[in-house]
Amino acid sequence: MQEPESAAFKIRVCMGGRCRMNFAEDLLKIAQKAAGESASVAVEPRPCLDQCEKGPNVEIVQAPAGEAVQILNGVTPNQMAQLSRSLLEEKA
Repeated sequence: MQEPESAAFKIRVCMGGRCRMNFAEDLLKIAQKAAGESASVAVEPRPCLDQCEKGPNVEIVQAPAGEAVQILNGVTPNQMAQLSRSLLEEKA
């Protein structure tokens, strides 16, 4: 997988307690698999987003600015796969 510093986008999956209980680790794996060796999208875990009641939560960051573009709540495995593909296509 590509180093986060060189990617155009970062998918950051919340790994706070409640998100973990709601299968955030599965979402992280799905995004990592979709991104593969892409130079345009990096995938990484992140500390709690403090939106626990809405989890699992995912933050999309536009690099290199490092600012969150969007925070998605209640992300399902299908949504994560679709999000990963759409970010890869956007930079293709």
